[in-house]
Formats: sequence, structure tokens, C-alpha cells
Amino acid sequence: MARLLLAVLLTLVPLAAMAQDAEDSADATSEQAAEQVYTAYDAANYGFTVELPEGGRIDDPSTEGWTEEEQVAFRWLSDGTAPVDMIIGRVDKFQADIDDDMFNVFCDTLLENWSDEAKYTVVTSNRRINIDPLTWNLIEVEDNKNPDSMEVYYSVFSMYSGSTVYSITMYYLESVSDEIQAFGIPVVYSFDLTE
Repeated sequence: MARLLLAVLLTLVPLAAMAQDAEDSADATSEQAAEQVYTAYDAANYGFTVELPEGGRIDDPSTEGWTEEEQVAFRWLSDGTAPVDMIIGRVDKFQADIDDDMFNVFCDTLLENWSDEAKYTVVTSNRRINIDPLTWNLIEVEDNKNPDSMEVYYSVFSMYSGSTVYSITMYYLESVSDEIQAFGIPVVYSFDLTE
């Protein structure tokens, strides 16, 4: 009986240490998210506002030398201290109002950009996420098309209203983690239509 008790105790001690480590890590992630400051960005010509992390640079169509497609509303670049390296906001307008079926076709078509399994691994495929009051479609991709450089990971959040699809894409250099989610979710949560 004493040996059994000793064996159980020896098993529980490492589990307790692992649980404490996980709790400490979660606390650190929560503290980091609480410390991150976000500032409102008004993409007035695109019909939305969003809060973007401080400590980065925002470029948009008013920036000298801007060469992005006309659908790109902004590009936020990290100063190197954030777990997310870049955030891009994009707006695709259509001639008629979009319904759920049309939005599903849009998301499936978007997903086809990463259909080459030799270059990309789709981690999350068209998963709907409710971030009150909006429902977003999420696609997560590991981009390994260049084996000589770092892998790039991205999360593409898309939603629609009227005849417009809005997308927020986050780029990072390691697979998704609690830290990345804690950093990025406030951006998506703060998204607000102004039209």
C-alpha cells in the first residue's frame, strides 16, 4: 500500500508542476495582452474602423509610395516587438448584395489560393467564428513555399455586409499560439462598420 501511495505521489508531482507551468504561461499571456495598447484607426474611405496595436507603422492609400491593390485599406507593420508581424485590412465590393451562399462561394474561392499542398498547409478551413456582434469566416494557413526561408503563417478573417466583404489578415512567423490569439483577437473584436 505504501508503494502504491508513493507511486501515485511521484506521478502527481510532475503533473502539478506541469499544471503550474501552464497556469504561469496563461497568466503571462493575459498580462501581455492587457499591456498591449490599441489605437482606433478610421478607414473612412472603406467604411470601417478598427483598433490597431501601438508600436507599429500604419500605411494606407494616403501614404507616399503606396502600391497595394485598391482593395487594400491599410497595412500595419510591427516594430519587431509584437507576436504578429503584419496586419492587412482589405475590402472587396460587389455589384449586388451578398447572401450566405454567395459569401460561402467567396470563402471557397479564397481558400483555393492555398490549394497547392506542396507549398501550403491549410490548418483551418472556412470555420465560422462569432465575435459579437459579427460572424467571421476564419482560414489559417502555413506558407512553406520557400524551403530556404522562414515559414510564414497567416489567419484570414472575413465577413460581409451588404455588397461588401471585409477581411483582416494577420501574418506571423510561428504557428498560432495563445500569445498570437491574445494579441490579434482585440483587432478583430474592435472592427466596426461606419457605412
